[in-house]
Amino acid sequence: MPPALPAGGTAALSGGSTAPFEVAVECVKAQGLPSRVERMEVSVHMPEGTTGTAADNLVHRAEAACTIANTLLASAKITTPTHDDGHASRRFDPAG
Repeated sequence: MPPALPAGGTAALSGGSTAPFEVAVECVKAQGLPSRVERMEVSVHMPEGTTGTAADNLVHRAEAACTIANTLLASAKITTPTHDDGHASRRFDPAG
């Protein structure tokens, strides 16, 4: 499995100030079929002195705004062209 993918930015903390933070995601591939990512481990490194409440708030906002995670959790409709009608659709359900 490839190493964790780091990302970073600045977080708006209480009082309106901003401070740098870092996020790393490590994907763990499932051993069985079908080939897929079984688990994503997310580590968030907050600036020194960040309170638990501020950290929880930042993580909650990031989770709500993450397009990829929201898509995976809700499943996505996949459209697959076929030879007969040009459009066939099925709902992608990660649970099977």
